[in-house]
Amino acid sequence: MNKVRSIIKTPASRTIQLKIPDFVPINEDIEVIMMFNNNSFQKKIEMLKNIPFDKTFLEDIKNVQDDYQLIDNKEWD
Repeated sequence: MNKVRSIIKTPASRTIQLKIPDFVPINEDIEVIMMFNNNSFQKKIEMLKNIPFDKTFLEDIKNVQDDYQLIDNKEWD
């Protein structure tokens, strides 16, 4: 499977045209996926501010600390 990925800004016309690469045979099935993110900049900032209180994030940090505790406590020659 080959993939061609492009990230574009939404045009005012709300219309895009796709150029299919020449190596794709005529009548070949292709899949087009449109993905977009509704998060505004302010929403992203609010999410970042809440990270220190996120239980899963804190557990992940604790696990990483535990993993490296032995290495951190080891004396190096």
